[in-house]
Parts: sequence; structure tokens; C-alpha cells
Amino acid sequence: MRVYGSICLLLMSLLVFVGVKYVNKLASIFLACVIVSILSIYIGAFVSAFHPTDFPVCMLGNRTITHHEMEDNKCAKTTHLQIKNPMERDDSNLTVNNENRTASPTFNSSHGSISVEKTTDLWRLFCQSPELNATCDEYFIFNNFTVIKGIPGLASGIISENLWSSYLSKGDVVEKSSLNSSHAERPASTLQPYVFADITTSFTLLVGIFFPSVTGIMAGSNRSGDLKDAQRSIPIGTILAILTTSIVYLSSAVLFGACIDGVVLRDKFGDSIKGNLVVGALAWPSPWVIVIGSFFSTCGAGLQSLTGAPRLLQAIAKDNIIPFLRVFGHGKTNGEPTWALLLTALIAELGILIASLDQVAPILTMFFLMCYLFVNLACALQTLLRTPNWRPRFSYYHWTLSFLGMIICLGLMFISSWYYAIVAMVIAGMIYKYIEYHGAEKEWGDGIRGLSLSAARYALLRLEEGPPHTKNWRPQLLVLLKLDEDAHVKSPRLLTFASQLKAGKGLTIVGTIIPGNFLQSYGESLAAEQTLKHLMDKERVKGFVSALWLRKYVKALAT
Repeated sequence: MRVYGSICLLLMSLLVFVGVKYVNKLASIFLACVIVSILSIYIGAFVSAFHPTDFPVCMLGNRTITHHEMEDNKCAKTTHLQIKNPMERDDSNLTVNNENRTASPTFNSSHGSISVEKTTDLWRLFCQSPELNATCDEYFIFNNFTVIKGIPGLASGIISENLWSSYLSKGDVVEKSSLNSSHAERPASTLQPYVFADITTSFTLLVGIFFPSVTGIMAGSNRSGDLKDAQRSIPIGTILAILTTSIVYLSSAVLFGACIDGVVLRDKFGDSIKGNLVVGALAWPSPWVIVIGSFFSTCGAGLQSLTGAPRLLQAIAKDNIIPFLRVFGHGKTNGEPTWALLLTALIAELGILIASLDQVAPILTMFFLMCYLFVNLACALQTLLRTPNWRPRFSYYHWTLSFLGMIICLGLMFISSWYYAIVAMVIAGMIYKYIEYHGAEKEWGDGIRGLSLSAARYALLRLEEGPPHTKNWRPQLLVLLKLDEDAHVKSPRLLTFASQLKAGKGLTIVGTIIPGNFLQSYGESLAAEQTLKHLMDKERVKGFVSALWLRKYVKALAT
């Protein structure tokens, strides 16, 4: 599967490299295949109400038996063979002697035949020998084999049994609660042909595994540069995509629970049904509809990711937000992100080499949820800061919706996997600090600094609402310092005196006068401010520094 996946990834990468227009042409074909597959599942579910699919599952007591070990397809301990005219037959396999008692003959005089009781493949797996008097497993002795319908159909009422959760721990046997069994406390050995759970399941784990199935809502935003009318297409397409996928996924879960037995639904690899695809068996008219539809659905999702992710990476690289990604901003002459596509394909190849959806899905879930978290946070901050270039056109938008979405994303991160959530947050924090210290400053500014400015403005306006109380009064000092020609402070003890006057509280403004105009004294003024800031830190004085030029100061006085 790793080889097949790598080959498909290579072909899809080459298709994206050739051009997005070919991807858009194939998108319609892939979408048609997916729609046909979904319709075949709905039709098959309703057909099962009248003609249930023949899908037998072998059970020992209430435990599910794997079908891979049953070469004779006999869900029984022994089987009976009728041999007519036994005197005319010479069947060495049915000869009964003291050394090999795999069969027990019984003569029927009325019909002139012999009924032979022969052990099955399942007998040999639970007993120490194929003999009828062999020592067998205790649970095998006290329980009988039965055959149940793996797909009883929509009218069977199986949904009442599947309605409640039944999570398993790693190594547990897949059991059917409605069947009776003796010696149920008897532990099952992994050497016996039961169907075992390969991982410990829970609601939080399944959320992490399922979530990557609904992570395509940013596809329109990632390809906004290729859309004719992005402002109109992205909101409509995103909302319709969410509604469509939600209806399909929820209705499919209900239909599977209403048509398929719970032991088959929990049989991850289909061991009890010869490795067949149970959804394919439910679909109408053929399982191949699901196989082909799933393949094209996967290819379509892969092409969309290989189309959108490199463009997003290229935009980040061109903006020089993360300096070491600068090389991925280059591409073909028509703007196609060649190097970004190569990096995206390599990351996808790592997921293929891991070859375990249960391990890859929680990692993808964390970073997708973190992406949505920061998108919601950015929208909420832009609204609260009243940024001039932030003008959402959606009539029902409110910043509380973004804040609620951020809280839900954060909660889902810890619900899915708390340790993965912590690792993802640490990585995001490291990236943020790297951008803060080494990233290029862009014209869109820093949201945190904007929030600080708004908070300071709000606090200052609140102070003007009424007269200050004596308990809230703080000294506000203006300290004028003179610098010599070497930018040294002539009277540094003034800051010490100011610090003693206000005891480290209140507001202090330290100023100095620089002779000359702006063009001539700009560098000198910067040096003076740095000197004053260093002296304020030394004296532990909190406040602001301001260096004024002589011409500006005189003009201000004259005014």
C-alpha cells in the first residue's frame, strides 16, 4: 500500500505541476463519482429493508469469529457426511481407527448409508488435536456456534442495539451483547480465531480520527487567487460545503447503524467477513461502485490539497513572514508554486510512509484545529480593534461567533488528544516567537499591539469620566535632562530623585532637547533616547522618553 500510495501521489503531483486547469477539469469527474457512490449507499440501505444482503457472520457464544481461518466455510464444531453404499466406496479420508479419530461413523440400516461426524477447521483451532475426544478450550466446550446476519437490513430494528456506545480496549474481543454465552469471563487467547480490537477506542479518539474528513472548508480561501469572484464564491461555497458534508456524514452514520450489525461495524479490518468492504456490500448494485468512488474521492481530495497548500506556502514565503521559507516563494514564470509543491508532496509522502490513519489523523486534527482557531481569533480581533480594512459583508456576522468558534476549536484540541494539543501549541508558540524576532515587518501590523493600543485608549477614556479619588492618585512627573556633546546625562541624580518621589508608582516622562532640525539631528536624537532608556532601567523608573528638536520646541512655545 505504501508503494501504491507513493505512485498515486507522484501522478497527482505531476498533474498539479502541469497546471491547475487540468485539476479543475478532473474535479467534475471526481465529484460525479463521489455523488454516484453516495447515492448507491442510500439506495442500498433502503433496498435492504426488503431484500437484506446475504452477509453471514460466525459467532461462538457472543464472540465474533474471524473468517480467514475457516477454509471449509463451516461455522460449526463438527459436520455430518452421508455416505451411500459404503461397501462400494473406498475413502481413505473417512477411515476410522485408533490413531486418527477425526470422524465417527454411524450405520443407517433403513437407507443403507453411513453418517459420518467430522471435525471442522474451527475444531482444530480450539482443540489440541482433531480427534473428537480431544482436550478443547473451556469457552469452546460450553458455547455453540451460530450464524448471524452481518447486514440484517433497515427494517430489522438493529439500530436499537447500535444506538449506544460500545468502546473497546486494545486486545478485547468484538462481542455481541444480545447473544448469551457461558464462561464469558474466560479470557480469549490471541492464538484463537477471534476478532480483536487493535487499538483502545473512545469518543475523543474517534473525534480525532474523523475530523480530517471535514477539513476542506478552507479550500476556497487557499485558492482565492484562482477564483473569478472570490468575495462571492468563498462564502457561498464554504457554507454549502459544510451543510452538504454534515448531512451526508450524519445520515450515513444513522443508516449504517440501522442496517449493519454492531460486531461488523466494530470489525475494523473485516476479519469476520473475509476482509470484504461492508459499505460495499450494503451499496447497490455492486461493491465496486464504492471502491471506485472511494478511490476517486481520495484522489480529488489529494488534488485539492496539492493545489491549495503550495499556494498558501508560496504566499507566506513571498511575504517573508518566516525567513527560512523564502526559497519556496519562487516558482514557474506563470506563478505556479514549484518549490512549494515539492515540499508539500514530501510532507504527504511522510504520511504515506507512516501508513496508519490512526496515527496520522490526530496530528492533522491538531494543526487543522489550530489553523481554524487562529482564523477565528484574527476575525474577532479585527472586529474588536475596528481595523479600517476589515469590512465583513456577511450580514449575520458578529465577533462573538468568531470567539465561540475559537473556544470550540480549543476544546476539541484537548478533547481529541491533550498531549498532541500541548505539542501543537508549543510549536505554534515557537513559530510566533521566531516571526516576532526574525520575521519581516509587514504593513498589516501586529494584532497584539493593536489590542494593547485599544485597551490603553479605553482605559484613558475611562479615567476622564469622573474626578480621581485620593486613593487612586499617582504622582506624574516631567523630568528634563540635559545631555553633553558625548550624549552623557549631566544630572543623572534627577532620575534617582524622581524615583524616590513617586516610590516607583505613577507616570514619569523623561525629555531632552536636541539642537538642530530633524534631518540633521535624527540620529543624535535616537542615541539620546537609547541613553535615557538605559538610565531609566538602571534607576528602575517606569515611563516614557521623548527627545525634541530645538526648532520644534521654540515654535511650540511661540504658538
